[in-house]
Amino acid sequence: MTSFLLDSILEEDPEKSSSPRLKKGICSDKTKRLMDFCCGSGVIGYALRNALEKEKTKKKVKLTMLDADAVALEAAKQNFSSLVSGNDDVNDDENNIEYLLSDGFPQKTTTKPCELILTNPPVHYNAKPDFRVLGHMLTELPNVLKKEKKGGACFCVCQRYVPLESVAQYYQTTKTIDLKIHAKNDRFCVWKIVCKARSDS
Repeated sequence: MTSFLLDSILEEDPEKSSSPRLKKGICSDKTKRLMDFCCGSGVIGYALRNALEKEKTKKKVKLTMLDADAVALEAAKQNFSSLVSGNDDVNDDENNIEYLLSDGFPQKTTTKPCELILTNPPVHYNAKPDFRVLGHMLTELPNVLKKEKKGGACFCVCQRYVPLESVAQYYQTTKTIDLKIHAKNDRFCVWKIVCKARSDS
């Protein structure tokens, strides 16, 4: 599922076959703050950050890795150390990576809004479908993601059976966010979620 999400936003760079780049239209040229929500081992966040930093602007990108599992966050840290070891193509500036142990988005007053959020959120609890994390994510998204007109976007991958539109309606978020299918196959679906401006709601 993670690989399907990455395949939907990244493509091969013809100049560097081993270095993927972002597909056109995924984010704004001004993007500099990213979040991997429910990051797990950190694969999604690191891939996205490195792809962004290889764009022509060569700008620094701030990455927030967030997960409710302390073990997963520690694994993400260790994976980053392994990733940068002996790899000149990876920016090893750890000051631009923030690790947050949390079961939800940080409070609006503690962080600046992100331009891009990637997530592969949990949709089960004790082997049963449970969409509460998804619902709270959709509810809190306007607090941490820039409005669409300012280049903000969230890409969320789920199994196809997950009723994301119904979850949005149940949590009464349809006035604050828009969502549409970005990519899908016979198993998974990547949703693009954006926050509306007040005049759009």
